[in-house]
Amino acid sequence: MELAQALREALPDMLRPPELGEGPHPTEPTAQTPAPVPVPVRRRRRVRAHRYHWEVGGGAIVALGPGRDGFANALVAARVGWFPQDRLGFSITAAYANLRARNDERASNVLLLAGVETAVDLWPARHIFIPLRAEVGYLPNNGPVFRLTAGLSFQLARRVRLEVDLLSPTLWVLPETSPVSLDLGVTLHVGL
Repeated sequence: MELAQALREALPDMLRPPELGEGPHPTEPTAQTPAPVPVPVRRRRRVRAHRYHWEVGGGAIVALGPGRDGFANALVAARVGWFPQDRLGFSITAAYANLRARNDERASNVLLLAGVETAVDLWPARHIFIPLRAEVGYLPNNGPVFRLTAGLSFQLARRVRLEVDLLSPTLWVLPETSPVSLDLGVTLHVGL
C-alpha cells in the first residue's frame, strides 16, 4: 500500500516536461545518452549513357526536303564513336547516299561527317536517353553539309543500343542552292 501511494505521488512529477533551464540541453550528449553517430549520405551513382569508350554502328537515314521543290534522299551509314568520358563523344560517319539529282534523276555519292555528341537523361533507370549530336561533313562534287540531331536512345543489351533520330535538320550547301532537309534515322550501336 505504501508503495502504491508513493508511486501515485511521484508519477505527476515524472510525467511533467522539464522547464527551460532545467537539466542538460537536449542536443548535448550526457553520460547516460551516447552521442549520435553520423550516418554517411549515399549518393546515387549516375547511370552511364555511354558504357564503352568505343562504339561502332550502322543504320539508315531518310532525308526529306519540304516545300515546292521537295525531295527524298536515302542514306545507309556506318559510324565509329569515341567517348573519352560518359556523355562526351566524337564520331566519324561514312554514308552511301542516294540523292535526287538534276532533272529528277538519282545520283549516288558518299557523305563523310565528323561530329561531337552528348546525351541527356530521359529515363535513366531504364537506360533511355536523348542523344544530341552536331555534325559537319562534305559531299564530294557538291559542298559542305551541316547536321544537328536529337532523338531517343534505348539500351537493348549490355553492349547494344538502338538510337532513333527524330529531329535532324540538315543543311546541304550545293553549287546552285542550299536546301534544308528534315531527317529521320535509325542506328544500331555496339560497344567495344
